[in-house]
Amino acid sequence: MNELSGITSAINLAAKINKRLDLDNPMMRIVNAQQDMWDRLMPNKNLFTNHLSASLADTVFGFHDPGGIVAMSQSIQKQFRINIPESTLATIDLISKQHRDLFGISNAMTEIFRMGTATVQMNNMQSALKNISGQITAIATLQQRWDLIDDFEEISEQAMEITSGLNAELPLTAEENSSFQELLTFVYSIVKKHKKVGIYSILFVDMVLRIASFHQYYDFLKSRPELATKEDLGKFETKLFLAIQEKLKSEKEYRIINRSCRMYLKPKSKSQVLAVLPNDAEVIVLQIQGRWVYISYIDPKDNLSLTGWVMKKYLNKP
Repeated sequence: MNELSGITSAINLAAKINKRLDLDNPMMRIVNAQQDMWDRLMPNKNLFTNHLSASLADTVFGFHDPGGIVAMSQSIQKQFRINIPESTLATIDLISKQHRDLFGISNAMTEIFRMGTATVQMNNMQSALKNISGQITAIATLQQRWDLIDDFEEISEQAMEITSGLNAELPLTAEENSSFQELLTFVYSIVKKHKKVGIYSILFVDMVLRIASFHQYYDFLKSRPELATKEDLGKFETKLFLAIQEKLKSEKEYRIINRSCRMYLKPKSKSQVLAVLPNDAEVIVLQIQGRWVYISYIDPKDNLSLTGWVMKKYLNKP
């Protein structure tokens, strides 16, 4: 009951902030939708409420927290009166710095190219990674499982090390592949220990890899201004993406397209169409925004990985 009372208070606070700052109405529609799902999805409701509070804190009060996890932990600490150990706070700050480095490189890249599509794609991936990081932090903090924060820091560090060494012009080396498999094995052990954090950790690695590959791809285009071919695109760690997809599917963490539909650059029907997904296509959910879902899809015809937005109504559980 204490948690329910805290969540209700948080939702009321969010409503007041929404009214005072005239924030977009869709934000509160999401809150209301989550409130209706309390009986079935109580853990997700906790996470959403705190993620909303963290996002507001980041926007309104100016936290320099690109991963969202510092604001998230501060929000939970205040709302639920949880005392976070100093060592854990230091670890959270370290993770945030790792994300800042990753985002700093990506933001510099989009600034150099000044390409609308590239900027939108990068923003989509950063938003998804921020959401995933926030979910991991929220679960660990609410359950006071500080060991999961330590595990998350190790995952983040290893993922950054692996992606920083990747070279778009060269095939994946045996050493890089071995390091990645070790990381995936470690993450999968967390799935067994704490399924939800483990699932989010797999998604986190996936997003770090996508951001790094996106960066490499535009470095590649900078040196070769002609249009890239499918063979060029195929150089970007397809094997790693496939391994992640297989792990997620083995845990039934995927959705099935129930009819042919378009994948968009933005969560808007008038946005640029990136692809048309066939009926029965299997996709991974990265982020949910109202009626829209940010997904990843690997085309079985050429094993190319795509990310974009589709409407939620076109997705079924397996």
